Amino acid sequence: MRLRQTLQAVAVVAAAGSCARAPQEATLTVETVEMVEKDLAGLELDIGGAIPERLFTTADPVYAPFVAPDAGTATVAARLVQDGRTVAEGLVEWELKPERQWTLSVNRLGACPAYWCYREWRLPIVEDVARYEDEALWLYLIVPAWTGPVNR
Repeated sequence: MRLRQTLQAVAVVAAAGSCARAPQEATLTVETVEMVEKDLAGLELDIGGAIPERLFTTADPVYAPFVAPDAGTATVAARLVQDGRTVAEGLVEWELKPERQWTLSVNRLGACPAYWCYREWRLPIVEDVARYEDEALWLYLIVPAWTGPVNR
């Protein structure tokens, strides 16, 4: 009887272990969402902090995910330039966590492009350039639920 219980327990542990997700590297992907063509022309994102420094602009090709550390603070200095003039800017930051598949999405829509956003930041656009009252540059940090518990 005791042998049978032990074998059952081993089978349950083995089955549970076989369903576990393998550890993954933390990554960061940058995406832009334009409602109007050239909506984000002049966008600059200077990514740094615990993440090795990178500069992204809308002139860059597709943004491939890159490895992010499992700990520390990520920073992004965002700036929108039109006709040589800075029309929106700000610095955002968040704490990095292990195995997260971070996506930083940037738009002028004021709506998170995913079902759920981990963090959001609003950077006002100067009034004489804004297309409507209170228009802003929005940065959304998205973390898929499958990358583990999110705990803000």
